Amino acid sequence: KDYFMINLPTIFRGGKKKKGQTEHLEYFSGTTCEELEEFLGNQMTMRDLLARVMAFFDSTGILSPLLGGLRHLIRLGSKHCAGNYDIILPQEIISLFCKHAIALDKVKDFQYPRTNHPESDTDQQYQIILFTDAGEVAKQAIAYSRRFITKDIFSVSFLLARNFLVKEHMSTPKNELDILYQGAEAIEASERNLHPWTKGKMAFTDSRVALYWVLNQTSALQIFQRSRVSRIRNTFTDEGGKLNLFWIKGQRN
Repeated sequence: KDYFMINLPTIFRGGKKKKGQTEHLEYFSGTTCEELEEFLGNQMTMRDLLARVMAFFDSTGILSPLLGGLRHLIRLGSKHCAGNYDIILPQEIISLFCKHAIALDKVKDFQYPRTNHPESDTDQQYQIILFTDAGEVAKQAIAYSRRFITKDIFSVSFLLARNFLVKEHMSTPKNELDILYQGAEAIEASERNLHPWTKGKMAFTDSRVALYWVLNQTSALQIFQRSRVSRIRNTFTDEGGKLNLFWIKGQRN
């Protein structure tokens, strides 16, 4: 096949068991947030939220920005319920869940092209490019593989994506450094899988502070920064000793 297809589960179901039936299911068939809220009866417990969110599994990471929003709702719900998983969640959380769920439903059966590998081993030389960013709620790392066809013509393919909730006790620069570190670890694993057809790695971030920590080896760093800086430098330093780490404007990242 020339495409990967994303198959999302039908997670909105309800109804009661009938005599002689194992389970009677009613599936949501609407298209708007208001219809989904009405279908749910404007009620949802923390247990319901966990069950519906955990129905998704995204091995490639291509849905990670959308699923990150659902994980943030779990964080908000956990703070509200304080261990009581059967308490009704606030309407604000229910509305946000419906908004994210409808957004996910719109990408159901979405197809994206597979990477076409050339038959010649000499042409299978890939450069891995990483982009990272951190915001108020989540942090994201996305990697692409680039193969040069000629000197000026190349093809780019989606490789992987990772999404994490930010650590609330950490500053934004520390979260920026941490997602760069998480991306570096993912790149290392991808490089092992693509060996011996990788010929370089580079990373882009819009955090000047994180770049300063990585580029200035004379700076006195805490253990948190020092361990991550070491991994980032080792991952993106090529055989010639050049560190392939670059700054990019936030609007273009």
